[in-house]
Amino acid sequence: MTQTMQHPPLPKRLVLIMLGYAALSLWGLWSGTGVMLALLSILMLLAISIRHKAGLWLLRGYAITALAASTTLPYLLQQNPALYQQLQHSGLWPYLQHIPGWLSISVLIVLSMLQLWLVFTAKVSAFFQRNVNFNLMQ
Repeated sequence: MTQTMQHPPLPKRLVLIMLGYAALSLWGLWSGTGVMLALLSILMLLAISIRHKAGLWLLRGYAITALAASTTLPYLLQQNPALYQQLQHSGLWPYLQHIPGWLSISVLIVLSMLQLWLVFTAKVSAFFQRNVNFNLMQ
């Protein structure tokens, strides 16, 4: 008698994160900024959709990097005036200039903490196959 292996369904929280990354990747490709990061994100989404362990590791790495970047952003903007000037010349500046700096940084930190909490939950971990190695061509 053969046993069929039942895979857990795609968690809703993972779908939400995947949609957010897909939107950011498409925006990055469309605007021409961060094209390599957008392509890497699309590859990560592909790995997640086929339940690859590499997708889980990339997703967790993105979440940790997002939290580190959002918490160090005020310090980096204070220490590097050129970075602040680049932000002022970006397309986001007309929207960000009317929002207090502490509020925008707080929203970034809260969103990255939420993302970090979501990718380390048991439902998301159970979705991925543990017996598959990092070879995406398999």
